[in-house]
Parts: sequence; C-alpha cells; structure tokens
Amino acid sequence: MTNSSASEIERELSSGERLLWSGQPRRGLRLRSSDAFVIPFSLLWCGFAIFWEASVVTKGARSMEWFGITERRASKSYRRLRWT
Repeated sequence: MTNSSASEIERELSSGERLLWSGQPRRGLRLRSSDAFVIPFSLLWCGFAIFWEASVVTKGARSMEWFGITERRASKSYRRLRWT
C-alpha cells in the first residue's frame, strides 16, 4: 500500500483507532514447524477416508453403512436409548 492509500484509510478510522499495518503480504509458500506433523497426518487421514468410501461403495452399502453404522448396531443403540 502506498502512503496515500494509508492516509485514505486513516481518515476513515474512528477516534481511538489506529492503523497497525499496511502493505502487501509476503508472497510464496510459508511453512511452520507444526506443518511437519499436520501435513503427513492430513495425507494419511485423506487416504483412509478415500479407502473407506471406496470399499463401502464397491460393496453396494446403504447410506448409514457409509459411516460404519449397520442395521444391527443402530437397532441395539435405539433399544438401549429407548429403555434408559
């Protein structure tokens, strides 16, 4: 941002407000040290999700079975909830 742009913005600020930063963000890819864990974990999680969905679709499962809930498990849970 140029000085004229910053001064235009400062005119719009209310009393007590101040402009903390003006300019353009750094370009390029920025990685943090925490990304060393997050990126591989995300790739593994995505791979598992794709594997799970592909195996369910090839079996011709119904909608609830996509999430690992079978009819038998669902009916047991329902009975347990109904009598408590």
